[in-house]
Amino acid sequence: MSSFESLSQKGIILGIGGIIVSFLFLWILFFFTQPLLVFLILFGILFIVFIFIKPLNGLLFLILLRPTLDIFTNKSVISSGQYSLNIASLLAITIVIFSLLIIIKNFKEISSVPLKLPIFTFILLTFSSIFYSMSLSLSLAEWIRILSIFSLYILSFILIKNQNDFRKLIYAILISVLIPGLTAFYQFFTQTGMTIIDEDISNRIFGTFAHPNLLAYYLTFPIVLIIFLVLNKEKYQLKNILFYLLFIFSFTLLILTYTRGAWVVFLIVIFTLGIIQYKKFLLGALIGLFLLYLLVPPLNTRVNNLFEYDPYSSIQWRINLWKDSLKYSQEELAVGYGVGTASKIILEKRGEQFGSPDPHNDYLKILIENGILGVISYLLIISTLLINLIWGYLKSNSTFNKNFFLLMIGVSIALYFMSFADNVLRNTALQWTFWIILGALFSIHYKSLLTAKK
Repeated sequence: MSSFESLSQKGIILGIGGIIVSFLFLWILFFFTQPLLVFLILFGILFIVFIFIKPLNGLLFLILLRPTLDIFTNKSVISSGQYSLNIASLLAITIVIFSLLIIIKNFKEISSVPLKLPIFTFILLTFSSIFYSMSLSLSLAEWIRILSIFSLYILSFILIKNQNDFRKLIYAILISVLIPGLTAFYQFFTQTGMTIIDEDISNRIFGTFAHPNLLAYYLTFPIVLIIFLVLNKEKYQLKNILFYLLFIFSFTLLILTYTRGAWVVFLIVIFTLGIIQYKKFLLGALIGLFLLYLLVPPLNTRVNNLFEYDPYSSIQWRINLWKDSLKYSQEELAVGYGVGTASKIILEKRGEQFGSPDPHNDYLKILIENGILGVISYLLIISTLLINLIWGYLKSNSTFNKNFFLLMIGVSIALYFMSFADNVLRNTALQWTFWIILGALFSIHYKSLLTAKK
């Protein structure tokens, strides 16, 4: 038995056991006066220990626990007057500092990182907006969050050295869904899910995330990763029933979130994989999804509502929001109001009576915050990313890498397409995972090409 086969059996079982123990520990902490503070201290200690033992372990540990922390991220940890530091900001600062130390130590590798120029341009542009922002605190917090996303991308490129590291990363992402998922099932069976005003379905599960949509988008990652591993006929995967159970677990949760945007992401990914590489899989998947549509009434209703005009539906609400938000963006069209201020602008101009002030459109959000220049720089990142992914797919000398490039082409198209209708960029857990995977994929591809030249 190879070391990787051993990892797939013993490692996953130990990982699941550790997650269950951690879940029970968190449940016990719930009965303390300040369980969150205790948990943060524990998290901080473990993270620092992992970093000093092996930086890659610190990265994997962060992936495992970030989804569990999502619901707490807006809670204030340190406050002084009108300024406060929440958990999200604290995590982002920690990541930026950690990444900076690793980047300085491995500075020579930066020249090989794809997308570095468009990313640096976007970061510089958003940073400059802090100085004319209508809210210094909001802009600084959002810029640090954005910086943490791309810092993890570079960090992953540096730390993922080989296929074994890459597969460990995949395992970490798969296991990370357990605590949010178990919490979500508890919400479903106890009817303690979320009921959103004007929604036609109640008890929408959200797990340890702040909203059902955030959980749903994150769930798409473990689902498509399992599909990818099975389609590539990795023998160590096919022998292990745990992965099939995890797929059923995650896919059931995805349905129960009733998040149509995440369903669209899933459909785009399987169509990308199916049309280009796995045609039999596509046919089977479409038959299965059609049967689900026929047999699950809430899913049927949710899909049908997309094609029925309702002036009070979430779709019409979004359209009205976009029309108003577009008007607000015209007042500062060139450079915007400052990064992170879109929701504040919409709330002040539109009022609370119309519901959430989040733009529900990443491109509109950036237009309001950083103007046309911001949108252009963000589109440059997207276009450069897709070009690099397609180029990697065409030039890869490894079947595994080639097919994974195809997977990430589908995921990227899906996420950036849904960015027209949802707050995808604001989903930090999703963005961290997405860019960590990209950094790792580009790293193993680059090293594979170097090895082939020798």
